[in-house]
Amino acid sequence: MPESSNEEYRKINSIIERDSTDSTYKYALLRGTIEICEEYQHLGKEEEDKIWFPLGLLIEKYILYYYPIIANEKYLPQMSGETSEPNNHLRMAFRPLLTEIVEYYKNNGKGFSDFYQEYERGTISKDITDTFLALCRKLRRTIVDMPMHHLGYSQAKEPYSVYTYRKNEGRVASSETIDRDFLVQNFGEFSISTELNTVFRYFGGFISGENTLLLKWATLSSKKSNGLISVAEVMEVLQEAPETERDTQEAQRFYKHLWDIKEDVVCVWTGHKINSLAGCNIDHVLPFMIWKNNELWNLMPALPDVNGKKSDNIPSGKLLEARKEAILHYWDLMLMWKDQQNPFEKEIRISLTGKPFDPALWKQHAFEALKTKCKDLIEIRGFTEWDL
Repeated sequence: MPESSNEEYRKINSIIERDSTDSTYKYALLRGTIEICEEYQHLGKEEEDKIWFPLGLLIEKYILYYYPIIANEKYLPQMSGETSEPNNHLRMAFRPLLTEIVEYYKNNGKGFSDFYQEYERGTISKDITDTFLALCRKLRRTIVDMPMHHLGYSQAKEPYSVYTYRKNEGRVASSETIDRDFLVQNFGEFSISTELNTVFRYFGGFISGENTLLLKWATLSSKKSNGLISVAEVMEVLQEAPETERDTQEAQRFYKHLWDIKEDVVCVWTGHKINSLAGCNIDHVLPFMIWKNNELWNLMPALPDVNGKKSDNIPSGKLLEARKEAILHYWDLMLMWKDQQNPFEKEIRISLTGKPFDPALWKQHAFEALKTKCKDLIEIRGFTEWDL
């Protein structure tokens, strides 16, 4: 790795240790940026010595990090002086709006996973759409004006020394559909240096792991509660993720549909015929443990014993090329499937290619992007290669 990237690695570790910390915003910003660098390189745009990503991705990360904190039975302070007293004005800027959303889902017998699935599908109820949009706007202001502004001050003695922000033209309008695509398109962009991007891609997992960012986040939150909540309790909340079982069930409906219309269903990795849903496993091409993605393009039929052998390993480039025809065939059928709302094109563009959906070239773009992601997971992040 270039010496400039080594310097960025040393600098970011120093910032984590030395920057003053009055709230957990800094940890959320760094954790979100690391995950975006690992998951969304295809949406990054390099300009000179910077790489720009949609700020909406960071807004999404903040919501997913803080939703379980707000929903927890115990009040988990996230900044100095924050308490559960109703007349306390020292609180996270976005806590009231996020609390309103959490309470809305709770009062309707739903929770974190239901919220996430509705957001991902763009089916958030109109009853709460205005609140959600206000939350996204509040988060944009909070992220830009607080942690982005201050991060790195201990090193550079000036604001915005690590991050840069630029907003879209015009204001964010109301929308019937608020989902990841809406956030990506409407909330501006942020940048970090290309060297820091390299550090986060190669070593982000070490920086954000339990011994660094998450542990520091949990320790600070526990401290702000005056010891009423243990570090272990906060760690459990911070690592909570939405369940997406419903999306896997949608994949099962899709493959059942193929059997219903007499379409041959074969194991994506071996080509052997699968006769029924009972003899079929839904395999995550990119393992769910590594990248929590249950979108339809990532869910392929596999024989149970083959799926068991693959486990959480990453298919090799050689295997992907060998099974390219089967993968593209299933993607074609997914694109044509018209069961309720089918966001296949949008998911391919945002989660895989980062390119406008081109009817003539989308399969080529998507397949090459899939190969690149698998290669990065094997060569950069060190996951085990699987070659059947």
